[in-house]
Amino acid sequence: MKMNQKLVGYIIKRIRMGHHPERVKQALLSAGWHPQIVDEHIRHVLGRYFLGSGPIKQKPKKVLEKIKHELSSNSEKYFIIALILIFVIVASVAGFNYFFDFGKKTEVKSPVSITSNESENLNLLNKALIKNDEIICGEIEDANLMEQCKDKFAINETEKICDEACKDQEFLNLALIRHNNSICLQIADSSLKNQCEQIFVKGG
Repeated sequence: MKMNQKLVGYIIKRIRMGHHPERVKQALLSAGWHPQIVDEHIRHVLGRYFLGSGPIKQKPKKVLEKIKHELSSNSEKYFIIALILIFVIVASVAGFNYFFDFGKKTEVKSPVSITSNESENLNLLNKALIKNDEIICGEIEDANLMEQCKDKFAINETEKICDEACKDQEFLNLALIRHNNSICLQIADSSLKNQCEQIFVKGG
């Protein structure tokens, strides 16, 4: 195919100015040139003048350097964007794990705290009954248990005596507080004594 020298000259001039061959091609296609003619002329110019031993042999270096610079600039942008994305993902996962673990810890701690308070309230009730001290009832945090504690003292105030069943209950409470199963032997009621001993057998 015979080369159009005006077209060749235009392509050489544009490339010398630093335009990328693809950009030159798009300009010519926009001007109405046939794609096949444009491709052949650009290949001809690149092969003869820029890659061969023609008069402008050194020019492609600048073009290539410009292309490399554009590529490296884009690579840096993509690299920075990738780093930001990774940081956001890691921060999101870490935050999710933190709140998830915090929720689990809260769920685990609550029952333990409740159990501890109940045990302490029962100990205060038993202590009040053994020491026959109604003031200790006021230290019980659970309202129902405090009321039961005070009710027992109200009954005792009316009767003014502690019968055998009362004594047996005191021995049972004392055995539980002191964790001493030998106190169970002092209980007169055989059923309550058996209940007291069974508590220590189940407890280990």
